[in-house]
Amino acid sequence: MRTQTSPFPQLSNIERSWEQNIRAALDLLAAGSGVRSGLELSPPVTESLQAVLSNGYISQGDQVVGPYGSLFKESAPASATNRAIYFGLRGMYYAGVDNQPETPADILIGTLSTSATDVIHAGQQYNYGAARFGVRGEVKIAAAAKGADVPFFSWAMPDTGLKNVRISYAQARVKTVAGGVGDAGDDFVLKVKQGDDAAIALCTLDDAVLATAGASTAFIPASDSGVSWSGIDALTFLYNQTDTATAIEDLVVEVHATLELF
Repeated sequence: MRTQTSPFPQLSNIERSWEQNIRAALDLLAAGSGVRSGLELSPPVTESLQAVLSNGYISQGDQVVGPYGSLFKESAPASATNRAIYFGLRGMYYAGVDNQPETPADILIGTLSTSATDVIHAGQQYNYGAARFGVRGEVKIAAAAKGADVPFFSWAMPDTGLKNVRISYAQARVKTVAGGVGDAGDDFVLKVKQGDDAAIALCTLDDAVLATAGASTAFIPASDSGVSWSGIDALTFLYNQTDTATAIEDLVVEVHATLELF
């Protein structure tokens, strides 16, 4: 006769499928979605509404999509603010004015803002796995607003069961210099904010280094630097080209930030 050793039954049957076990393991290792390789979204070199997207891959748990980003030739909508690009059953497409995917399973490639004639900036989420994420952006300075904080990407907190996030590294880098390089006060500042809180400056490219392609500045936080949050839904990444009379032309700045969940 079999006796019950516990007064409570188990909550559910044990999953014995190798497929399900592997899928669950990968969901834990690479929770959320984001670029894992390539797929760099960039403003075009010349004035155009057709963004540049390189070949690469996006990971989402056990799913990998890509790699033919360079085949994406659809022009972005004019005068759009952080319009999303998704990948789904019909390939890559720009979201509508509601910025929502056609189906919940579609994967976010990135977002971009445009003027009437040009791409201003682009932002993307990276997924490095093991509860590490990243935000990458490119800003076309000649087309960007001057003298104000400009949001370029909203990073949504993935549902991993971990409630805390911190920025462990951030960097701003001069990607290309082709024209005028500015004067005193033409600083570029990478920032982050949560909700209605004040934006926090992470790193600055001042006018002395903006003239040099490849010049960069980094932010490695101290333990008390205030770039750690608990129980949030999202973080907004911003930039500020500080001088309203900037003389900079044809300059692209690339920014990165690494986030860790704990």
